[in-house]
Amino acid sequence: MSKLSLRRAIAACTLPAAVLAAPSVVFAEEAIEEVVVTGSFIRGTPQDAALPVDVISQQDLTDIGNPTIAEMVRNLNISNGNLAETNQFNGSGGQGNEGVNTINLRGLGSARTLVLINGRRHVSTASIGVDVSAIPSIAIGRMEVLKDGAAALYGSDAIAGVVNFITRENFEGIEARVSGQMFEESDGEYQAGIVWGGGNDRWHLTAAAEYERRSEVRLRDLDWAVRDYPSNPQGGYSGIGMPGTFIPIGAPRFADPRCEDFGNYLDTNGAVTCRFQFTQYDNLVEKQDTYKLFAEATYDLTENVEFTIEGLYSRMEIPEWKTSPSYPPQALVGADRFISPTHPGVVDFQSKYPDLIPAGVPFIIPITRHAGAPGYIDGQPREASRETDTFRLATGINGTAFDGKSPGRRCRISGSSWCPFRECVD
Repeated sequence: MSKLSLRRAIAACTLPAAVLAAPSVVFAEEAIEEVVVTGSFIRGTPQDAALPVDVISQQDLTDIGNPTIAEMVRNLNISNGNLAETNQFNGSGGQGNEGVNTINLRGLGSARTLVLINGRRHVSTASIGVDVSAIPSIAIGRMEVLKDGAAALYGSDAIAGVVNFITRENFEGIEARVSGQMFEESDGEYQAGIVWGGGNDRWHLTAAAEYERRSEVRLRDLDWAVRDYPSNPQGGYSGIGMPGTFIPIGAPRFADPRCEDFGNYLDTNGAVTCRFQFTQYDNLVEKQDTYKLFAEATYDLTENVEFTIEGLYSRMEIPEWKTSPSYPPQALVGADRFISPTHPGVVDFQSKYPDLIPAGVPFIIPITRHAGAPGYIDGQPREASRETDTFRLATGINGTAFDGKSPGRRCRISGSSWCPFRECVD
């Protein structure tokens, strides 16, 4: 017998014995759910994706007290410069958009952060991006945040990243939630929501409703917000006052003698200026009522094809949006920026203060703001109302073709409608 045959014979005799002597090992197979991860159309898990996705689960939201949408956004460590709590003094598109809540990843602008609901785009505007306050927080199952840019996949509105809100699609039963908080100089904030889900082996329906109330917080009621000019010169003081400052050509500059009688500050440090404190008329938080509805349904057309439809409606009402009763002119130089010495008002002023405007002055340049609204006379702010209606409808067919042997083409048909702010000045 050759050496090769001998080795084969020994192996044939010893291998079964080794197998019999080896202890039996049973490996448990863990089922891993794979979904389409935000930032990719390839199925996988958030951890093994090419660009890892941060996932904030329903349990995470419960652990931090079921926050509102504004609080969710504010707690993202990569998000800054959001429109949320108050937008009166936000220069990045927020002024005039009170009640709006946006997401601004990496500070690149909310219009460069893509917001999805269940992987589909949410209604957006061209300037400030997506108002996520329209989404009922009780309907959110988890939130996926892609911190890297995804413009190659989604387009230019995903340069800063992607935030995907995944709703509670398979929720069963009914859940209600009521929360509120109180703080200084406010009637508090309240939120109430309810979600219901049910179905059978072929169809499922989830519906949610939510109401949110934010109470007014006036800046003038907060001693730390409105300070005098010497202690906080950057705290809302304008160099264009009402009454204002005047420059007679050929004579010294002077402030209106009754500058301080109207609550302004007479600044004599350098050029004499009557400074107008405008933030005292604004609110830190506007009174706001928001009504939100959301529903989604799935229906199995076949074993491998599923039909989905989602609907969202939100209405936001700000009954008394408040702001300064007067605004400075759009241009400090122009035909209307020069006052003739023969103007009846100048003639009357000279009769009372002859030393301020000497005779022979060719004209006077006023540095002042127009009254703007009757409220200036009684010291009250200018008021208006704002309402926003948001509609969203998305539908699609998901599934596989060719008897499940290869992935089929996903078909999505979606549409949305946006109703912008409608302002009614009282």
